[in-house]
Amino acid sequence: MKKFFFFMAAGLLMGLVGGCSDSKEENTPVSLSKPVLSETEVTQTSIVVSWNPVANAVSYGYEVSGGGMPAVSETTSDCLFRLDGLTPAVEYVVKVKAVPGNDVYRESEFAELKVMTKSELPRLEKPVLVVPEIPGTSVTVTWQAVADALSYEYELLKGTETVLALSTTECLCLFGGLEAGAAYRVRVRALPANAAAYSASEYAEAEFTPGALPVYAVGDFYNYGGVKGIVYYVDPESAGTRGMVVSLDETWTCWSARFDDISEGENSESNRYDGQVNMDRVRQTDEWQLNYPGFAWVDEKNVDGVTGWYIPAYSELQTLFAAYNGGGSGTNEQARAAFNEKLVSNGGVAFEKTSYWSSTQFDSEMSYAVKFTFGTDMAWKNVEYPIRAVHTFPAPENSNPDPGANIIDFSLSRYTVNFGKGVSSVELIVSPADAELTVGDAPWCTSSRNGRKLTLTAEANNTGGPRTAEIEIVSAGNPAMKRKIILAQGQFAVGDFYDVGGVQGVVCSVSGTHGTVLSMDETSAIYSSEVGEAIGATSWSDGLFNYNVISKRDNWTEKYPAAYWCYQKNGGDAVKWYLPAVDQVKEIYDNSTALNRTINEHGGTALSTSGKYWASNESTSNADFAWFVDFGSWSYEVRDVKEKTTEMLVRAVYNF
Repeated sequence: MKKFFFFMAAGLLMGLVGGCSDSKEENTPVSLSKPVLSETEVTQTSIVVSWNPVANAVSYGYEVSGGGMPAVSETTSDCLFRLDGLTPAVEYVVKVKAVPGNDVYRESEFAELKVMTKSELPRLEKPVLVVPEIPGTSVTVTWQAVADALSYEYELLKGTETVLALSTTECLCLFGGLEAGAAYRVRVRALPANAAAYSASEYAEAEFTPGALPVYAVGDFYNYGGVKGIVYYVDPESAGTRGMVVSLDETWTCWSARFDDISEGENSESNRYDGQVNMDRVRQTDEWQLNYPGFAWVDEKNVDGVTGWYIPAYSELQTLFAAYNGGGSGTNEQARAAFNEKLVSNGGVAFEKTSYWSSTQFDSEMSYAVKFTFGTDMAWKNVEYPIRAVHTFPAPENSNPDPGANIIDFSLSRYTVNFGKGVSSVELIVSPADAELTVGDAPWCTSSRNGRKLTLTAEANNTGGPRTAEIEIVSAGNPAMKRKIILAQGQFAVGDFYDVGGVQGVVCSVSGTHGTVLSMDETSAIYSSEVGEAIGATSWSDGLFNYNVISKRDNWTEKYPAAYWCYQKNGGDAVKWYLPAVDQVKEIYDNSTALNRTINEHGGTALSTSGKYWASNESTSNADFAWFVDFGSWSYEVRDVKEKTTEMLVRAVYNF
């Protein structure tokens, strides 16, 4: 019986033990799934690694090693992390594990990802800083634009103290209220437009020490860095340290020898407030030194390390006149005399009681002037008036030991003279009027001098061909100072019949040995069937320029019948017959009586005295219109615009 109970107890105990073993296996924690890692963002110095959420995970532990840095071990509840301050072009090992929030699950195995930081990007070029050589208490630091830069960061430091730290998209920074005598340092770096392709440039640095600039008043003599003149304007915010000076000398000349349009619009005004803008536009025209002698004279002053002289714009010239007149509204002869005395006592010439040219055009044919008696003037560009140059101050320091030494000390109203084929004389104006000069002669042209007037007289040209010559004019006080006049005399006059090399027509314009010939016949045609788009045929004075634009259009021979009819007269490769520009057609209109006389004598088709003739330049204000001349109009202005699809008369001209 005892044995029975013993075995029974033993069996019960074994059953209990066996039951406990089965319960333990059922409660063993389950491993979480490994995160699946991916690179979200990689730069030269940072990485972002992400993963999708792991079921039943409440956080994630991650480790990063590599690049010689101490291993990073952190925990996050997010499904990504970012690590900065890394080394470019280095492989880093990233390990991430999922961490559960209870005992039912255990941490996942580490998921591993190798990430290579990007190679270091090429730097932008450092800006090259330009600091005024005579810095005052307000300083503008400039630099040229850096390729591929979007903006610039700059700092101003006074000793070790950062005074200012800003950014700009411009290529300059302006600092005001600086302390005279204190040492400053400016630092500028370029920031890339595409941060994935370039990194910021290194800082460019420049040092400067502001000084107390000289103070000037209107009427003071200014002489620094090769810039000499009389102060006529002082910036009211500069305490007398900034302003404008006018040149001591002047020249007499035309505004221009031809009628170009230098405006931004269509045959309208150019800049009224900044003569530098007008100077730059003139410099873009062909042979501008010959055709704009006044502008060329001013530009001659920009030598020997000197830059910045220009012809004042209309508003700037009005400011000059106001200073000359003492600032009042009435005529102040005392103030004018005082200003003139300043000019003369410093080696210059006085203002005259006449109009002075500004650099502002009114339209392609006329420009603005200011009467130095009183009032505004407007004149044809080929009229001769005096011109003065102006310059801002303070002028930059000039290392040239003798700035201005190479400026020719006299000028002429022009340097190219075109004579008609008969006996003819041309008067030039010499500046200054008392300049002592030696004037040479040409074989068929003589000269005479009467004060400021130099008269050149050409003999009749009976050679049967064109001829040219040169006259040299030398300063009596300094033989190194000399100028040259180029003379040209043609064999034709307006109205002559032209019959050369198979080309026949009537001469409609002459300029020395060159000119234009009008065709003996005409047609009627539309300007163009192509409308709605401005093509750039905009020259008022050069029909050949307009032809070169038109002939680049697709199917132009079909779309531009007026220009194509003229073009067909050309037999060879060179294009000399073309549809004239509106100013050329206007000149034909002006001489139509003489031209028709010759055309009729040689059996041609006379110009219509009531017709409308197409010009080759289109309107820039309306792409559907082009210019024409109304030969039947009695109004002052015979030029107008018409729809390009209108049929009108067409005449061709030929360059010789």
